[in-house]
Amino acid sequence: MANPAHLDVLLRGVAAWNEWQRQNPEARPDLGGADLSNRDLARANLDGADLSGARLINADLSGARLHFANLSYCDLRGANLRDAYLIRARMRGANLSGNNLKGHTLRKIDFRGADLSGADLRDSNLSRTSLALADLRRADLRGAVFDVSSAWGAKVDSARLVGLLRVDESLSYKAADSESFLALATVEGLEAVHPDSHAFVSDYISRAFAYAHREDIPEPTHQKEFYQAALERIRALILLCSFDETRSVATVAGVISDELIRHLQRNPRALHELRPRQFEELIAEILASYGWEVQLTPASKDGGYDLFAISKDVAGVTTSWIIECKKFAPEHKVGVEIARALYGVKSDLRVANAMLATTSHFTAGVEKFKASRYDFDLRDYGGVVEWINTYRPNPGGTLYIHDSRLLCRRAVGKPRD
Repeated sequence: MANPAHLDVLLRGVAAWNEWQRQNPEARPDLGGADLSNRDLARANLDGADLSGARLINADLSGARLHFANLSYCDLRGANLRDAYLIRARMRGANLSGNNLKGHTLRKIDFRGADLSGADLRDSNLSRTSLALADLRRADLRGAVFDVSSAWGAKVDSARLVGLLRVDESLSYKAADSESFLALATVEGLEAVHPDSHAFVSDYISRAFAYAHREDIPEPTHQKEFYQAALERIRALILLCSFDETRSVATVAGVISDELIRHLQRNPRALHELRPRQFEELIAEILASYGWEVQLTPASKDGGYDLFAISKDVAGVTTSWIIECKKFAPEHKVGVEIARALYGVKSDLRVANAMLATTSHFTAGVEKFKASRYDFDLRDYGGVVEWINTYRPNPGGTLYIHDSRLLCRRAVGKPRD
């Protein structure tokens, strides 16, 4: 509870309070839990004050000094914080719902678990500010300077995030930095942000994947689970490209970026460094570049194939395909049992054609199996490299890369049972 003597001085007015502060420079003002709603505290010197749990609803704190002040769990709804000096203030769990904080300097503040829902944070400086687990739903963060690492576990449903992320191109590539860079992928509701911010989200995901694919970045060892979770979260954001009739083209960042394809063109052996899911995405993009309509199956429970596609010949005749992608080491050849299984799925689904693609090679048994089947195609390491070397983005495809982004033209139906 607040110290009655301290509270009595403050209630006498800002001039009396500031004079008391000058006479007691070593004092640590205790105003915890005080009801200061609607009070005029403009330009008050509250440096280091304990205001934890205080009610400051509609209080005028403009120009107030709150350096190192403890405002944890305060109710600051409607409070005027214009020009308040808040650097290093502790505002953990504070309620600033709906506050106007446009253009404010909010650096190095502890906002962990704070309620900033609906707040106007446009053009604010939130650098080195902790927003872990904060509620930013419906907040307007356009143009804000924001550290990715501060967003761990934050809720951003319907937030306006345009311009939120300022990527520092000079980032050093240490494990800790990669974790910091990927942290935004863990926030809740990122796939449900305001439509205006889709460009931001796609740009972030694109940069995150390009970052994660750099050869000079060691994979974190001490927080490997976090790293993997972040990457999985980024993959989940591919949901952003699901068909939306309110937009002609839905945009998501490319898991397969044009930088990565150029890298594979220069270093084809790097195919073996891809993760299995990345190899599937690469094949999907290549087929889409030929004008095919392509849909990836979920990463798990794929039903015996990885891609469903529809090709169209020069006469406009369409043909359905299922494609299985096997990302194997060079010495691990694809055996005939895999070919037979895929062909069986093709027959069960009544799909016209099947294709087996691999980063490795096929056994003689697979080649023999294919020889008698016109509706079964093979693409080994050499064939995939040939595809990569002749790759050209095609806007007519369901998926295609443009300016480092994977774009989606329209939804594609699944094969019938």
